[in-house]
Amino acid sequence: MSQRSPQEPRDAVPGTAAGRGNRAARGADLQLMRQLNRLMVLNSVRQLGPLARVGLAKRTGLSGTTISSIVEELIGEGLLLEGPQLDAARSGGRRPISLHFNTRAGYVIGVDLGRTHFTALVTDLGAKVLARRSGPFQSSLGPDVCLPILVTGLRTLVAETGIPWKRIKGVGVSIPGPVDTRQGILIQPPG
Repeated sequence: MSQRSPQEPRDAVPGTAAGRGNRAARGADLQLMRQLNRLMVLNSVRQLGPLARVGLAKRTGLSGTTISSIVEELIGEGLLLEGPQLDAARSGGRRPISLHFNTRAGYVIGVDLGRTHFTALVTDLGAKVLARRSGPFQSSLGPDVCLPILVTGLRTLVAETGIPWKRIKGVGVSIPGPVDTRQGILIQPPG
């Protein structure tokens, strides 16, 4: 019979995640915390920027080391840009360099499908509309007819912007009613 280590909870089964001090769960928690910290830093700069690293540390409560690590990652991914030095009322030392949210780091497509029309637009990450296209769309004709119309419209829209598809970070679609996901059809579309 195996013995339980002093770190294992009483109800832990030896050889399981709980029996190993739940290292798997702690790893997942650390990864989640890292993702949440990244989002907090990115959203702080996006909403309140430009900000310096020191300002981010004060606003978020994260350590300077954590801020620097996250900021370097976000700069490397193109989501943050370094800008001019900020004028800070400081005596001595270097003036802080501002960080800006890069609204051109990617683009998003929004689609509104109506019963008789569709509207699609492309925006940057700052929600600035760069292109818009609308057209007829008879949802009652079903997906075999409607999807090719929509795909053609989206391809034309993106081609007009000159933005490569790999720079499109997401697509949001609104539809006029609930969907049966198994059959891929609208349930009770408005008449």
